[in-house]
Amino acid sequence: MALKETAYCLIESEGVKEYKTTDGKQVKVALERIFVKELNQWEIRFTYYLENKNGKLALVPRPLDVPEGDLLDMFRDGVKNKVFSNKFRKELKRIL
Repeated sequence: MALKETAYCLIESEGVKEYKTTDGKQVKVALERIFVKELNQWEIRFTYYLENKNGKLALVPRPLDVPEGDLLDMFRDGVKNKVFSNKFRKELKRIL
C-alpha cells in the first residue's frame, strides 16, 4: 500500500529526517521508494519538503543538500522502512 499517490508516482516508503528553519517552518528531507508510472519502474528519490503558507508540507523541486550525519540517519530510517530492495542492500554491503 502506498503512502501517497500523485499523477507522477506512487510513494511506497521513505526514510525521513525533519528540521525546523530559523523562522520556525517545518522541513522534511527524505529518501523515497517511488514507482514512476510513465516509466513503469521503481526508483529512489531524494526529496525536500518545506512548510508552505497553508501550514502543509510541499515538495520543493530543487536538489537536496544534507550533512553526512543526517544522510546516514535517512539511510538508517530508509532501511528500517524498506525503501531499499534486498538486492540493493546486498550489493551495497558487498561494495562497502
